Amino acid sequence: MHATDLRAAYNRVKQNLRAVCLLFYRVLVHIAYMMFEIGIHALSRRPTRPPGLKNLKLWRVKRGLSQITLAKLAGTTHATVSRLETGATDYKPETVRKLATALNISFEELISMSPDQEDERSEFIDLLKNATPEERRRALRILRSALDLNGTEKN
Repeated sequence: MHATDLRAAYNRVKQNLRAVCLLFYRVLVHIAYMMFEIGIHALSRRPTRPPGLKNLKLWRVKRGLSQITLAKLAGTTHATVSRLETGATDYKPETVRKLATALNISFEELISMSPDQEDERSEFIDLLKNATPEERRRALRILRSALDLNGTEKN
């Protein structure tokens, strides 16, 4: 082979390699786009419940409120309350704060505590309110003992 033939063959291989690389790049971009689209659609159809609002309906029912009434008290829409109760949407902290205020509970209680736990807490507080000072001290000793705290904090 002559040098000119080798040079021509080299240029053809180089051109073909560029074309293959460009085609490969386009295929990768197309695959990435498809994966992105599939991922977005899969996420939008995934039945999830935002963590922490699983008790929203329980609190609402315990307070004797309809979704519409709760929405009005919280300054939001009925659709928002419905979607939050079913887990069909993510929530914004300011919306949760408004709902908690409308339910007469704290933000923390709404996201972390069921109404049943509120009943237990209320009963405990009522017992302490009605106890004598000596009964309160004894209750505190029993509670510390039960929790194995012995009046000191654990690290």
